[in-house]
Amino acid sequence: MGEQRWTVRNLELIQIPGPTCYEFRPTTASKTTTAQHHDSSESPAPQEANTLLTESSQRTSKLPIPLDIHVNTDYNYIELALNAMYSPQNQYCYHIDVKSDQQFKNRMKRLTECFPNVHLTQEAYSVDSRGFNTTRAYLACFRHLLAANGAWKYALTLQVHDFPLHTNLELVRILDKLQGSNDVKLREWKHRMPKGMSWDFADLNILPNSNLFRGKEALNISKGSVATSLSRAFVEFAVTSIDTTVLLKHLDSFTIADEIFFATINHNLALNPPGGYPGKCLLKGTQLLKPWISRFAIWEGYKMCITGYDELSS
Repeated sequence: MGEQRWTVRNLELIQIPGPTCYEFRPTTASKTTTAQHHDSSESPAPQEANTLLTESSQRTSKLPIPLDIHVNTDYNYIELALNAMYSPQNQYCYHIDVKSDQQFKNRMKRLTECFPNVHLTQEAYSVDSRGFNTTRAYLACFRHLLAANGAWKYALTLQVHDFPLHTNLELVRILDKLQGSNDVKLREWKHRMPKGMSWDFADLNILPNSNLFRGKEALNISKGSVATSLSRAFVEFAVTSIDTTVLLKHLDSFTIADEIFFATINHNLALNPPGGYPGKCLLKGTQLLKPWISRFAIWEGYKMCITGYDELSS
């Protein structure tokens, strides 16, 4: 079957071979002809739009963003979200829950075959709502993204129904302001620690090639969120410099394991994590709640606040 084309303003939507492959291309209409029929009340003139696209491309190409996404269901939504946030210089890595049905897995595989910058992990973990194996799934995608060796500086962790509230250019501007710091939510730890586990650095063997921890210095546990924006240096550190084997096994005992790992590593300066910053205020007993800079979520228990039309500024 040949190409099918639909013209939307000054862009063509072209269906190329494959069940879910589309690409946008500028129309071939001349600028003079197109501008003559332009209605300024609807959209920028093509010349203005092209200028904006050029400026956006120049800025975003300097800071490509990989997205590390765990999925398990709802393929149509996943395709819609990818369409909304897709940018050719970014990388999109999906981890599929091993429990997902075969049709879902097949559709995800076909989707990744449409784009050179959309990937699936080789590893497949069984992930549940209490966060079991979520961190392992993210680390698997990080290994894939590092092996791809793109020139990215920040990576974002997402879950199946996360949706972008900013354009790619806006997100680039936000991440650029972080200047290498990680954006990891931090909350006071109020949970009981499982008994019979040592959290000493030496027993965790978290830095196996280091002589820093010879005594009984312990890892301070921090609570954060699944949603993070992590510098490339931090991702490399988490994947290649530390041994997460014992720590992740310990965290399997928690019901919020997915909210602990990145916050704990980021806020323990004894580990010297790239882009990390201290959680000292927690140790002094203050009630600290650090929201994100690049992320946004309102939730409680199993309830999520979904923003809609009424929340848009006039």
